[in-house]
Amino acid sequence: IDLESADAEDIVDDSQSKDSALNALNDEESEDILGAQGDMSDLAPMYEADKDYSENHVYDIEPSDSTREFLSHFREVSPGYTYANPAGKHPIDIFWTAIENNTIYFIFYMDEDDYKELHPRLTIDGVKYGDAGESTDGRDHIIFISDTQDEFYGVTVVKFIDIPTTTTTGTLYVNRNHGDPIKDLSIKVLNQTNTTLYVNDKFEDTIYLGQDANLSAFVTLLNFEDVKVTEGTVHYYLRSINGTPLETPLEVGTSLPGDNPNFVPVTYLPDAIGDYIFSAWYEDYEEAHNFESHSNNVTLHVIEPPKTDLSVEKSVDNDAPDYGTDVTYTITVTNNGPNDATGVQVTDKLPDGLVYVSDDSDGKYDSATGVWDLGDLANEASATLKIIATVTSLNSINNTAKITNLNEEDTDPENDEDSVIVKANPIIDLAVVKEVDNDAPDYGSDVAYTITVTNNGPNDATGVQITDKLPDGLVYVSDDSDGKYDSATGVWDIGALNNQSTVTLTITATVKSISEINNTAKVTDSNEKDNVTDNDEDSVIVTSVPIIDLEILKEVDNDAPDFGSDVTYTITVTNNGP
Repeated sequence: IDLESADAEDIVDDSQSKDSALNALNDEESEDILGAQGDMSDLAPMYEADKDYSENHVYDIEPSDSTREFLSHFREVSPGYTYANPAGKHPIDIFWTAIENNTIYFIFYMDEDDYKELHPRLTIDGVKYGDAGESTDGRDHIIFISDTQDEFYGVTVVKFIDIPTTTTTGTLYVNRNHGDPIKDLSIKVLNQTNTTLYVNDKFEDTIYLGQDANLSAFVTLLNFEDVKVTEGTVHYYLRSINGTPLETPLEVGTSLPGDNPNFVPVTYLPDAIGDYIFSAWYEDYEEAHNFESHSNNVTLHVIEPPKTDLSVEKSVDNDAPDYGTDVTYTITVTNNGPNDATGVQVTDKLPDGLVYVSDDSDGKYDSATGVWDLGDLANEASATLKIIATVTSLNSINNTAKITNLNEEDTDPENDEDSVIVKANPIIDLAVVKEVDNDAPDYGSDVAYTITVTNNGPNDATGVQITDKLPDGLVYVSDDSDGKYDSATGVWDIGALNNQSTVTLTITATVKSISEINNTAKVTDSNEKDNVTDNDEDSVIVTSVPIIDLEILKEVDNDAPDFGSDVTYTITVTNNGP
């Protein structure tokens, strides 16, 4: 039985239908046995006698959903195989077998005048199930779902119950009317599988052209409830488009076992509007398993998406912020109509140089992916998103927001994205420290001032100048700046100073005052903004020790006086300074 080449509407040509077989399969006993799985009425037309018994037969069928579910339990023994006794009479076609919950089904096609009675017997591990005319063993184990009636046409579905479910071997023995055996067939009892196919988690779904559809299959063991198959392969087929079956079903993908569903879904992207019918086929031909099963059909309707026009506008509160400060981006999405928009997603992935801080989307914005899952947006409605980020680069930062998903057709894609550029101002922190080797020198002696400048960052500094104009009381002697210090103006032209770098200057001067001398060095220029100004200058005070040069001169008016006469001494003290 070839399930793949069936027509979506007709099971087979009407010429193959027989009322007697239909009635046989629709009797009360059949319905009771099948229960919720439905009746077998649409199986009847697939069997019709052919007087040429030497020819094998393959019948194309397309069962209803209920019968397909039932048939999905069955394994094809061999398509159209005809078994006959040596006299060439009483042919039987054994089409399908299945095992489920300690039960084995066989579907038989019967011909000629053998409508009275069929005698199958199944022997497994020496135990007989059923009746083959020679023994009454196991009569309680067999149920005839339908028997052949009149007019020489019919189908018999035999159900053996209480069968061991473990994989084993056995013998199927069949005759008719207690005559010669028609078939003595060696069989293997295997677990069977059931494959259920979904499209977008449904049996039938509708999508817009341009959207993907997910085909997912659940494969379970029939004789164990809720036991998922963990080996094998599922093949997915496109069977028909717009009601016309494909001459050869198109395999659109395969998948291996996964998690949930227990086979990894495959994605199918329809390329045209229409109705698509899919099915799946599971196989695992390992000797220990030997599973296979067809799935149900699923239907996918692909329709033209309605039209709408989404526009995106993006702005920033400060396009020239200081380095390391926060900026706020505002994204506004407007639906210009004429229809409502659904499935709207906007992507705004912050580029390098921006560090996410927060947003106001109530969880709809994913900072890791940059996706703002806006969802539905009514005609003429707008939605906004604010994203706060810290600027961590001095380069120009181009940040773009754009529509990345929309179920409807966007009539004007030119306004689907917008960008803003932010360029941060570099920030530095120059710190000045000034020291002197002797803050109480002798008047007129030399002192050495050391000025240390450090760039605490976070950026490099350029155009740095420090001014240290020696005040009155200090006379310039020398420095170690290699010409970068101008003693006349006091400007030390440092130039560039990298982040976390330090530079020093030593100025030697002579103290020419006994008053306190306050000498200050301070930052007077840089190209970048100094973010911390209270450490931009430093001072030291020098108070000299006054020094003097006292000179004493002593004289006498007569250095050879007469004894007893007077002499006059004159003492002169002179301060030669300084």
